[in-house]
Order: sequence, then C-alpha cells, then structure tokens
Amino acid sequence: MSAFSRSPLFLSFSFSLGFLWIFAILYVNPEGNFPLDDDWAYAKPVKSFVEQGHFAFIGFPAMTLIGHTLWGTLFCKLLGFSFTVLRFSTLVWGGVGLIGTFHLLKSFTTNTLFAFLATLFIGFNPLYFCLSYSYMTDIPFFALSVWAIYFFFKELGTPNTRYYLAALLFSIWATSIRQPGLVYPFAFAVIVALKDRSLKRAMYASLPFLITLGCLAFYEFYLRYQIGYQKDFPNQNITFFTTLFTDPLSVVARQIAVNTKIALYIGLYLLPLSLLILPHLTSLKKHPKTFLVACLLISCIPLLILELQGKTLPFNGGNILTNLGVGPALLYDHEMLKVLPFGIPPIVWKGVTVLSFFSFLVLAAFFTQKAMELKYALLNPTYLPFLFMAICVIVYIPIVAMLSFYDRYTLPILLFALVMLFTFQMPTLVSPQKTFLLIALLIPFVFFSVSATSTYLNWNRARWQAVEELVLDKHISTKEIDGGFEVNAWYNYSTSYTADTTKQRSYWWVYKDTYAVTFSAVPGRKVLKKYPYQNTMTSTEHAIYVCVKP
Repeated sequence: MSAFSRSPLFLSFSFSLGFLWIFAILYVNPEGNFPLDDDWAYAKPVKSFVEQGHFAFIGFPAMTLIGHTLWGTLFCKLLGFSFTVLRFSTLVWGGVGLIGTFHLLKSFTTNTLFAFLATLFIGFNPLYFCLSYSYMTDIPFFALSVWAIYFFFKELGTPNTRYYLAALLFSIWATSIRQPGLVYPFAFAVIVALKDRSLKRAMYASLPFLITLGCLAFYEFYLRYQIGYQKDFPNQNITFFTTLFTDPLSVVARQIAVNTKIALYIGLYLLPLSLLILPHLTSLKKHPKTFLVACLLISCIPLLILELQGKTLPFNGGNILTNLGVGPALLYDHEMLKVLPFGIPPIVWKGVTVLSFFSFLVLAAFFTQKAMELKYALLNPTYLPFLFMAICVIVYIPIVAMLSFYDRYTLPILLFALVMLFTFQMPTLVSPQKTFLLIALLIPFVFFSVSATSTYLNWNRARWQAVEELVLDKHISTKEIDGGFEVNAWYNYSTSYTADTTKQRSYWWVYKDTYAVTFSAVPGRKVLKKYPYQNTMTSTEHAIYVCVKP
C-alpha cells in the first residue's frame, strides 16, 4: 500500500467528493418528517430517549443497533427529534464513507483520478445513495467498515499501535450497529496467522476479534437485564450464530439462492469496471469468440431459472432497487393489487439480468486468473489485502444469508470486490481513453440514483401529506387508515397485533382499511382526494390517492 498522500491533487479530489455530496443533498432535498423503509423501527428508541429519557427497543430490528441509536440520539438531543434530523445524521455518514473509500482505494494506486471515479461509483450507486437519505443502518455500517478495513490494512503494512487501536475502535463501533462487523477483526487475525506463523503475533492479532466479540456479548447481556426490551424482542444475536445448524438442507438451498442474487447485484453495480478489464482476460485473448459466446449463454441460465420461479430482478419486497426506481413501494394497491403508477419495463430487467451475470463472470474470471498467476505469492505483503477481502467475502455472505436477505446487504460486498480489483493494480490497466469511457458510464449511474431518490422522497412527501390531513384535519383514527407499511408501522405497531392472513387487507398493522393511501384509483373505492408529486426521472407529474370504502 502506498503512503498516505497529502498532495494538493489528493486534497483537491477529497474536497471535490465533499462538494459533489453536498450539491446532491441540496438538489434532492432530504427534508420530510416521515420514516422510510424500516427506519421507523430504529427511530422509536431514539424518540423514546429524547422524550422520556430511556431507550425502548422493539422486536422488529434484527441487528445490534445500539451504536446507530446513540448516533441518532446525539443529533436529536442537539436539534430535536425528527426524521429530517435523523436523515441528516445518516448523510454525514454517507460523506464519511466516501472519504474513507477514496483513502482506501488511493492507497493502492498512484492513479488518483481512477480512485476518485471508483469512489463516485460507490457514492452514486443506487443502494448507497438512496439509503443515505434514510435512517437505515446500512450507510453508517458501511462507513465504519471502510475505516476499520483501512486501518487494518495500515497495520498489516506498517505495524503501529495507533493503527491497531483505530481498527479495533471502528470494528467495535461497526459491530454495535450490525453484527457482521465481527468479520473484519476475524479476517485480520487469520491473515496475521498465515503471514507470521508466530504464536505471539497470532495472539496479538486475535485480540481485536476477541474484544469485539466480548463487547457484543456484553451488550446482549446489558440489553436483556439493564435496558430491557419488549416481549417480542428476538434474540437475534444468538440466532445469528445458531441458524446455520438448525436445518442444514434449507440453509444450503438458501445460500445458493442468495449467492445468485448477490452475483447479479455485484455484476450490475461493477458492470462499468468489468467492461474495462474484459480485454485483459487471458481466455478472451486466446479464444475471443468462444469465450464471449460461452459467457453470454451461461449468463442466460440465471434468467431462465428466475423466470421459472417467478422471482426476477429487481426482486421486489423490501429491496432498495425496485420497479419504481429505488425505495420499497409498500402501498395498498401495490401490495394487494400489484398496481404501479409507472415502472421499468420487464424486458429491461431481463436484459439487465443477462448483462449483470455476464459482468459477474468477467469479474470472477479476472480474480481467478490473477490468483492462478500469483499462487503462493498471494502471501506477499502486497497481496495480503486481497486475501483479507476474500476472507471477508467468504465469512460475510453466509452470515447475511442466514436470515432475511435484502439487496442493501450487498453494499459491503461491493466494497470488498472493488478493493480486490485495486489490489491487483486494476487502475494500471486503464488507459486515459478508457478513463473517459468510465466517466461516460458514470453519468447514467448518477442520473438514475439522484432522480430515482428524488422521486422516492417526492411520493413519500405526498403520501404523508395525505395521511396527516386525514388524521389532523379530518380526525380519522390511524387504525382506520391503510397508509402503507411505514405509516402503519409508525402509528399502529403493536406486539399484540395479529396479521391478516386471508389477504383481505394489507399484512402489516392494518386494523381497518376504511381509508387507503394508494398510487392510483382503486376499483370499488371512491377517490377522496389526490396529492400530486413530481417524477424526477421522467419529468412527469403523478399523484397519491386517498380512496375510501363506500
């Protein structure tokens, strides 16, 4: 790894990252006192502490959460509780994560421009960008992961107590948000054991993992006996370690399904980079036509399997990438009637599926080619970061596949893959002409992520305006409104609620759906009022509807 740079060029790119991030925030406008996706569940303990002086954890979240809760509480103590404040707290992490990614990638190359552009592919990735405008845990976890990895790499290159302690601190903080933060100190311990083969060094390297694991165990104890939680609070930390052994066959099937999805997502988001490394594959140089035809044919297999299963991209159902662009669209007419006001045509998703898997095959071929070329040289200090990332991939994927899997869980894997590319000096393979191609490929990523996130916030503002008028102006009980998942959860969440399994009404916390907030007019219901919003992606106007039973 090259030395940390404070050159004017490096600093100018760092400031450019910050400027672009702030400019995007001003353009999208994160304002809006309403939850998005699952962040209502993470906001409840913050709200209870700000207003009542104690944390009240509910049973919905599956992650450790406490580090995220304390961060949000700090902002809300200073500025007052609101989802806008919580959203800004995440946007801070978004900027921190980008600066960390740039530092990390730049440490492998003298090509500052390429490291900058690769960082932008992270920042304007639909997952990263959209999640930054919520109070979800994924962006804080990503940012802390980047810095934990960065300091572990520094420690591997030039052992220093400051690097060691910094890596430990970021690992503990990451694990206090999501349990997979344990992966980083674990990978560090394995790498040092392989590299030094010294019992003393192995014990020294194992301490960050053991301390982080101990902190997680202590928090589990403290949460149970000191803070307390509602009766339905699941013991996810124990489930996290035991699920693998409960039903081996179903676990294997789930791992295969999840790994297929991960391959598609990673291939999609790294497609521009895979196109750049394609000409450098030995197999392509020897048998160009055979290689390309074989890859394309193999890439059609996942599409056929997914089509037969009826589970194709974008795998709707709580994911960030959806037919509407980004953000779960969990309103009555979409959930019950499968109706959407606009959407990306299915033929586009079929093409994206084939291209994504083709891109993944190119990346896999590149990694395999490099690993075969180096063989035992992988234990050379230059390539230890590659082994570190490979261990992270091997351990992280089975962990996140144990329980519910969503596309946002691929963000750390995207980072792992990107770092692995940089450890093999990918930037040296890119000519100045190809750098301009990379910039051209970046533009549609930026446009989609920014415009889709803006649209997501716009229709949510209209949705919550509709709900607030029903509740505050018309004095309608929230138990008579199906306002969509987030509305129902924020107002009506209860441990005693029994979900409707007859599919006569929406699943999540709907007692009566006399009033339904929808994307369109619903047959058999009267349209009470429409609330217009702007679709930034297409520059067209749509509306949120309030429909009432006759």
